[in-house]
Amino acid sequence: MAKVVSVNLDAARVEGVLSKSTRRVTCREAGDASSVLARAGAAAPDLIVLGGEASLAADVAEALIDDPVLQRTPLVAWGIRGSLADTSRLVALGVRVVTGDEDALRCACEEALDAREGRTIRVDPPTELQGSKAGEPDLHGRRVIVADDDPAITWFFADLLRAQGCDVEEACD
Repeated sequence: MAKVVSVNLDAARVEGVLSKSTRRVTCREAGDASSVLARAGAAAPDLIVLGGEASLAADVAEALIDDPVLQRTPLVAWGIRGSLADTSRLVALGVRVVTGDEDALRCACEEALDAREGRTIRVDPPTELQGSKAGEPDLHGRRVIVADDDPAITWFFADLLRAQGCDVEEACD
């Protein structure tokens, strides 16, 4: 049984969404990072689902990823409201930000749990980078610097951006 914690989302709703998957799930609600951290010592959750304001969700995510017990616990954000900068901060922290309906949330949570259990998952570029559909930014011709101390990360993001027509410079730090 997968243990899921929802932060700033109704636990019953999240559990209802995830009950449509093939695995059994229990979900409990937490109001903030400190309540998740307080309970993590006894039994770390298998997945944490964040909601609400992007800036607050990013603060929670940052506190959780700094905890040694929760470092490997996947984080998924859904129903996030706020600025693009705050949403980008979530992505930079390694949180999978889900847009869309409850099916999109269920799929993202199933993939995160599969990854935690060591199963193979599909990796798609974010919808913002999949082409210029209506309402999506056109990245062709944009100049971008990708910087990370891990060459694999730099290469991955640079390759995604080049595929969308960006002029990419890579930096090692």
